[in-house]
Amino acid sequence: MNLIRILTPLHRDGIYSYLPQEQDEATLLVERYFLNIGWLYNFTPKRQLEDWIRICYDPTSPTPLHPHRLAVMYMVFALNTLIDAHPSQSWIIFATEPMTVL
Repeated sequence: MNLIRILTPLHRDGIYSYLPQEQDEATLLVERYFLNIGWLYNFTPKRQLEDWIRICYDPTSPTPLHPHRLAVMYMVFALNTLIDAHPSQSWIIFATEPMTVL
């Protein structure tokens, strides 16, 4: 069973809505992740995460990012937001908002 085909556009949009709004912000989160905690939790190489970010934020990308890869990105963003000594105010506000169930 292919999870990508099971997700309706509504579900996919809901899942993607919790990502940083701008690609530059997502890239900064990855940079800070590897600076702060990547040495301890190295889920995937930095270059691969950067490629996944490009796929997520490219509206012309032919296929969506695989759900497992998207989950790894969320783990990287969450761990960085938790550990970063100087997080962006928008990350703090967004990280403390309750998620809505799809």
